[in-house]
Amino acid sequence: MFSKTPNNLYGEIGESRGITLLAGVNYLAGSVLSSNAGGVYELKALAETAGELVCVLKESVDATAGSKPAVGIFAGDVNSAKLIFGGGQTFAQVQGILQRAGINAKTWRES
Repeated sequence: MFSKTPNNLYGEIGESRGITLLAGVNYLAGSVLSSNAGGVYELKALAETAGELVCVLKESVDATAGSKPAVGIFAGDVNSAKLIFGGGQTFAQVQGILQRAGINAKTWRES
């Protein structure tokens, strides 16, 4: 069962941890992020790349002026209708990547 959150983005979180966001972007909650070679997270097209970590941004963070700390959801339940993908990707294109990462993305109704 999914619990309610203020933005209806996530339910039960299995694992979350601090991350650093790449500078130059105003990131919105629900952004699906991946790590670059330096371990910094950014909004870009996801690929099946060895060593690349994937997470969902828990809360919006403005990193336009410089890299910022944030919290990423690495495992747990998220609302697929609230996810934001980079590179023009869709949920159908990245659903398998999210599942393998431990992110259970499903659509649920807001009430």
